[in-house]
Amino acid sequence: MSFLLVLLIIWLLIYLFFKFILPFILGRYVNKMAKRMNDMQSNTQRRGQREEGEVNIDYVPGKEKQGDNEDEGEYVDFEEIE
Repeated sequence: MSFLLVLLIIWLLIYLFFKFILPFILGRYVNKMAKRMNDMQSNTQRRGQREEGEVNIDYVPGKEKQGDNEDEGEYVDFEEIE
């Protein structure tokens, strides 16, 4: 008799967990992720709105050394042959 009572209580707890607690937890998680995605989308849209003629540079390449470059070889002056 006590085995059936324990089994019934366990079944009731599992039922209540899946019926009320799990949907509550998943609902909060989904709402949190939806809010995060909306925030990211609004940030992207704000960044994309520019005045006409405004220039935005996202990437600035590094400066290269202007000195002697050994990889290029040497300059050869040529004369045109007719």
